[in-house]
Amino acid sequence: MKINPDDPRLTAYALGELDAADRQAIEAELEKADEFRQAVEEIVRTAALLNAELTPEPLPGLTHAQRLAIEAKLKPESGKAEPRKNFFVTTLLGGNPFRRIAVFAGGVAVGFLALIAASWFAAHLQKGPQRASAERAESDGDATSDAAFARWAAPYQRLQIPLVSVEEAGSYTPPEILPIRPAPAM
Repeated sequence: MKINPDDPRLTAYALGELDAADRQAIEAELEKADEFRQAVEEIVRTAALLNAELTPEPLPGLTHAQRLAIEAKLKPESGKAEPRKNFFVTTLLGGNPFRRIAVFAGGVAVGFLALIAASWFAAHLQKGPQRASAERAESDGDATSDAAFARWAAPYQRLQIPLVSVEEAGSYTPPEILPIRPAPAM
């Protein structure tokens, strides 16, 4: 058997966690190499230091309620853990009355917001493109004038996008886009 100083079996041997067959194999290797014996002695010293430092610390304990809950789940007659209860059923049928009120108020608020959103969408989706354009024209004053078009098109002209009025759109033909030819070889 080949082992190295970082083998976890050395730690298991030093802590007395190996079975008889593995223990004998490790002891045979320890007789052959001083390096492994030193590694085991170092592990034993480290374990003793840790044990001396950590033994005086108090262990955290369970409360009486926690112990009872664990014991109730471990009773042999239960066979399995309690089934999970539905949050809404337990909230509405029993429990804290303030929680029932909070859940009810939250449901009413969500319903109210859904009603508002549905009415807003219904009002805005009923407007067709012609009706919306007419309303925009009324808000701009005289939307058919060149001044209104220029005011509307100003931000887009900086992007160098060709814009045409609605009247010109029927006869507008976009500029021809020519394919790029490869540069001549030198």
